[in-house]
Amino acid sequence: MCNAESEVDPEKKAKHYQLAEKHLDLAARLYETAGYVTKKDETLRHLERVKEEKELLITPIEIFKAPTIVSATPTISTPTPTNEEAVGLEGFEHANIQANLIIRLREYTVGEDINLEIELVNAGKRPALLIKTEQLIPEGFEIKEKPEIYRVEDSYLNMKGKRLDPLKTEEVKLVLKALTRGTFTLKPRVLYLDETGKYRSHEPQPATIKVKELGISGWIKGER
Repeated sequence: MCNAESEVDPEKKAKHYQLAEKHLDLAARLYETAGYVTKKDETLRHLERVKEEKELLITPIEIFKAPTIVSATPTISTPTPTNEEAVGLEGFEHANIQANLIIRLREYTVGEDINLEIELVNAGKRPALLIKTEQLIPEGFEIKEKPEIYRVEDSYLNMKGKRLDPLKTEEVKLVLKALTRGTFTLKPRVLYLDETGKYRSHEPQPATIKVKELGISGWIKGER
C-alpha cells in the first residue's frame, strides 16, 4: 500500500494495489480462522480502501471517454493565482486544476468551529478526476462536517475520483474544530488525474490561523 501511494506511474500503482489486495484478503481469512476478530476487521477496512483506490486507477480512461458538454459562456469564479506544475499556455491543453483556500477569520478559541472552504476550478481543456486533498486536517483539529459525497481518511479527504469538466467549478465546504491552542498553517494539496491517467497536483496559497485558550469571561458566559 505504501509503495502504491508513493508510485507516480498509474500502471505500476495499480499493480501494487492488486498485490496488496491479494495479501489483505488472505490475511483477513487467516485472522478469521485464528479467531482474531479485531485484526480481521481492521484488515477488511484496509482491503476496502485498497479496492476503491484500485478502481480509481483502472477505470479513469473509460470515464474520460464520456462526452464532455461545456457551455459556450461559462460563469466561473477565478481562484487566487498560485504556483502550478504546468507553466505557459501548453499547460492548459490538459486538465489543469486550480484551487483557492478560503477561511473567513484568522483567530479562534479552543473548541470553536472553523468554517473552511476550497474552491476548485478546472482551467484546462480536458476533464480531470479529483482523487484526494491531502494535509487538509492539521494535527490538533478534528472534522465536524464534510460534504456527503466525500470521505475523510486520516488527515486527507478522499474525493472518490469525482469528474470535473473543463471550466467547471467544485466547492468543498468543511467545518473543523480546534482542540488545542497554537498557530497553525493549512497547506492542502489537491491530487488529481488528467485525461491521460497521469497524476497531477496543485497547492493553493496556504493560510495561517491562530487558536487561543477560552478566556475567563468567555468561560463564565458559556457556563451560563
